[in-house]
Amino acid sequence: MSTNIIQQIRERASTQNKAIVFPESGDPRVLQAATFLSDNNICQVELIGNSREIVAIATRSGITLSDNIQFLSFDKAGNRDQLINHLYQ
Repeated sequence: MSTNIIQQIRERASTQNKAIVFPESGDPRVLQAATFLSDNNICQVELIGNSREIVAIATRSGITLSDNIQFLSFDKAGNRDQLINHLYQ
């Protein structure tokens, strides 16, 4: 794919105001991709898991997570139902 096509895809995605939810938030590659997407305003990013653990993994991997990244935790029963409803949408 040419750089021009990729840039067009990025620009179109950024105007759609969509979100991507990553359940594999313990993987540094996912954290790096999430940060790229968020920093470049391509989409809203949501990571599933304990925010402290995710931040610790990012720090150990040399990744600075974007402030715009949302964390969805299902550690508590009430949050689990909220998460299920959120993902179902």
